[in-house]
Amino acid sequence: MTKQQAIAIGILGFVVYISYVNNKDISRPPSLGNGNQSIAVDKNNAPDANVVIFSPEEDSKKAINDINEVRKRSGLTPLNYSTKAYQLATARAKDMNQYNYFDFTNPQTKTCTDNMKLGFGFTSEEFLAESNIRYVPVGANIGASTKNVSEVSREWAEQMASSDQNFLFPNHVAGAVGCDGNKCVFLALNYSGYGKGCRVKRQ
Repeated sequence: MTKQQAIAIGILGFVVYISYVNNKDISRPPSLGNGNQSIAVDKNNAPDANVVIFSPEEDSKKAINDINEVRKRSGLTPLNYSTKAYQLATARAKDMNQYNYFDFTNPQTKTCTDNMKLGFGFTSEEFLAESNIRYVPVGANIGASTKNVSEVSREWAEQMASSDQNFLFPNHVAGAVGCDGNKCVFLALNYSGYGKGCRVKRQ
């Protein structure tokens, strides 16, 4: 291989990588009185890492299967997959990246899942409880990396199996996981008012 060919291959690889890394982030958990919970893998509140989580809808369906395994072990009914919840969860993750925050309510626009839901086809009688996660590798894993949503949800579900009230809320009927960059949002649908209103983590 000539030097020119090597350079050309290197440039091509960089372009492909940049086209992949055209996304942003994931989240952490507060008290769940209102049905919102988040987890921070990054306990030192480090800046967002160069991690990209790909979440095509097919992978989001697999993620719900992983969450249902956790619910099954707790004797709970499985969740149906919701395309509308997937679209809203992805929009929430993108909003956090666009406005550079990590919470249940956008501090600038005051938007949250509850006041966004009508625009995604939900009714005022349908409630969506949010959990979110920001994936930040630490130590030797701080370099750029990619993951898929089913990988993340599997780790997330196992980690939160005994403590995340949202994953284990018995009245949820459907849900989905959506990611952008290194942030993922799990939304679960219920008719019990769980997830009503816009809250922030300290609440």
